[in-house]
Amino acid sequence: MEKVKELFNSMVEYVKNNKKQVGIVAGIVLVVVVALVITINVTNSNKQTQEQKLEATLEDLGKDFFENFYYPQVGSDDSSRATFLEKFSEIGIKVNLDNLSRYNGEGVEDKIAEFVNDETGKECDKENTKVTIYPKDPYGKGDYTIEVTLVCGFEK
Repeated sequence: MEKVKELFNSMVEYVKNNKKQVGIVAGIVLVVVVALVITINVTNSNKQTQEQKLEATLEDLGKDFFENFYYPQVGSDDSSRATFLEKFSEIGIKVNLDNLSRYNGEGVEDKIAEFVNDETGKECDKENTKVTIYPKDPYGKGDYTIEVTLVCGFEK
């Protein structure tokens, strides 16, 4: 126990005599630790699996399809659209990847080409990979929810 006290006292004495150097070293260590923590957090938050990226892309395709292609065609005014879309509020409007690839939205072909499992090299199932769009009251252009079904062999 006496040796521990001596060691502690000698460390305290060293710090008292070299405050500037100890402060600089402590500051550098603190900056390095903070930089590492920030780097790790940013890296982990930006990492998305391929499955998550494809789900997000599929959802974007579904939104674009519904808002810019489907919605304008289902009626001549808001009232007729609401009447039509209300019928699908429970069952949803199902649009598979194959049909999404045929609609002429901007950049659709490039996005569809992404639907390949990087691990297996196989394309996603274009019939069973789909979005289901559930229109919601008041049945406007942005009044809906989307459910994504991705069939790309990611299941373990």
